[in-house]
Amino acid sequence: MQHLVLMLKTRVDKKMNIFFTKKKRKKNSSRKKSKKKSKSGERFFNDVKEFMNKHDINLKDVSNFSKSEIVLMVEENGREKILVAFNKNKIGEKDISKASKKSKELGRPYIIMGKSGVLKKIETLIEDLKNMDSVKSLKE
Repeated sequence: MQHLVLMLKTRVDKKMNIFFTKKKRKKNSSRKKSKKKSKSGERFFNDVKEFMNKHDINLKDVSNFSKSEIVLMVEENGREKILVAFNKNKIGEKDISKASKKSKELGRPYIIMGKSGVLKKIETLIEDLKNMDSVKSLKE
């Protein structure tokens, strides 16, 4: 009988939410994410340095450094250039435009680098533009 009374009392307490409150857990995920991001940024920078060592490119100065993009002043074959590295798989039109603007600001040719290269349509466009002599307009 006592057991039955105790069970009924427990059910009533749960329904009325008198004694049973849930504790909220604090999330520590922000700390873990920041460590992963910084490690991926370091890994990306190390990959860029490794590429530069393989291709005899010397680092002169770091112009911009973020987790998604690195802009470096480099020297290749005795010529100063800008190396723009993007931490993404495929380089698109916006990325090329951004690198071109930086190149014009600094007055140097540029090298673009990504994890896997450029999009196929951009690669085709670049190949097509190599043979182009000029663009003319009928309305001059």
